[in-house]
Amino acid sequence: MKPRQTKTILQKDLFQPQLVDIINPNHPLVGLTKIIDWKQLDLTLSAHFSSVGAAALPTRLMAG
Repeated sequence: MKPRQTKTILQKDLFQPQLVDIINPNHPLVGLTKIIDWKQLDLTLSAHFSSVGAAALPTRLMAG
C-alpha cells in the first residue's frame, strides 16, 4: 500500500524539543533534504506500491 501522508501538527509539545532545534542546519544531509523533490519522488515510486494492505513507510524514512 502507498505511504500515508504526513500530518502537520501546528501545536508544539512543551516537553519535547523540536528536531529543528537539535540538528545542525549546516550539515550536508540537511541541505540535501531541501534539494530533493519529495513529492515527485513519491509520485514516481507510487507505481510500485499496492493499493491494498498495510501502509508503507514514508519515502523520506526509506531514503534515509
